[in-house]
Amino acid sequence: MNITNRLFAYPVLSDEKADYKESIFNVDFEQVMQGVNSLQLNFDIAMNCRELQEMILNDQAEYVIHLECTTTAYREVLHSVSKHIEHIIPISRVNGTLDAVAFVILKKRVSKFYSSDWVEDFDGMTFDLFQGSILAYQNLTSLDITKDYEEFTNAGSIFSIYKRITDEDKPAEIMLDSAKIRIGLSSHDYDVYSVYSAKTELQSLFHSMLILPALVYVFEELKQDDGEETYHNKEWFLALEKSYAKRGMRFMDEVLNSEKTSYQLAQEAMELPLTKALNQIPVFFDTTEEDGAKFFANGATPGGILEHPGTVKDPQRVRDSWTSAFGGSSNANKVAVLEEGMKYTPISISPEQAQFLETRKFQINEIARIFRVPPHMVGDLEKKNFIQQSVK
Repeated sequence: MNITNRLFAYPVLSDEKADYKESIFNVDFEQVMQGVNSLQLNFDIAMNCRELQEMILNDQAEYVIHLECTTTAYREVLHSVSKHIEHIIPISRVNGTLDAVAFVILKKRVSKFYSSDWVEDFDGMTFDLFQGSILAYQNLTSLDITKDYEEFTNAGSIFSIYKRITDEDKPAEIMLDSAKIRIGLSSHDYDVYSVYSAKTELQSLFHSMLILPALVYVFEELKQDDGEETYHNKEWFLALEKSYAKRGMRFMDEVLNSEKTSYQLAQEAMELPLTKALNQIPVFFDTTEEDGAKFFANGATPGGILEHPGTVKDPQRVRDSWTSAFGGSSNANKVAVLEEGMKYTPISISPEQAQFLETRKFQINEIARIFRVPPHMVGDLEKKNFIQQSVK
């Protein structure tokens, strides 16, 4: 959001306008990385207009900073009466260009607004202004917030997942001797990964299952005596080093001197992937459960038709009365009494026709297939054969 070529019916203090003689409204701001996951913005405001300063002191006006990132749809408005404003943004909320505009905004209606510093065009004039009127503004220089941690969250940047040339079920392996950090999966595991890796809703799970352990291994290797010397010329190392440098930190200092474990460092670098993965798990179950709850909320009867032999004067009232008395699962199995020759014809669908139970079974089988767990071990006993033995 930028204020450009906007016309005001009253004088406004801005370097883009010539409504004031000597007064200035100038805002300097800077960005400072706070650790790995937070961006701190510092705003320092300079304003010497006496009348505007008095309005702020009297709680009639305030400083306002409007922040907006069109790439991520992030938008936030900061309010303050202080000339120094600090604000911390989770780095995940911004990417690309961050626009900022500083204002002095009127908090309440003011009558006969006047400034002794107005240019001659406004001599002897006063203005009645309403709450929310802009008294001063400055379009600040846009910040280029390129996600410095993208090397971690974008698995394709420094990580490569490949199929191992073996049909045996072997544990995954991690190789650091190439340009990328290579994660080798067995044939079956790779086939499952290749089918589901493109699904956006599964990214956090794959990051926690594959990328996070690999990054922990990387940090552990770099902590060895010859770790930096061994890998310092690898492209993945240079990418990580560059990423930390953008945050004002030296990569190896963080790895070697931090009190945090490699596991903690990896989680912070990837913006807490375990939390994201755990938050995503209920979605797989809640979606079907919620759809089913809505579908069968009317006693598994989506609707019906009320027929009247004559003309109904107020059909909406009849419909509302019927819904109130017999709609919803709590009113299921009630006995309806119809008058004046009315007839009710239900339009129903059974749970078997809706295949709700089949959908639930499919959920279980899909999850079991991804993790290579036999269905009977997660509660699906439909195809399990039991042999009963009598104990004598």
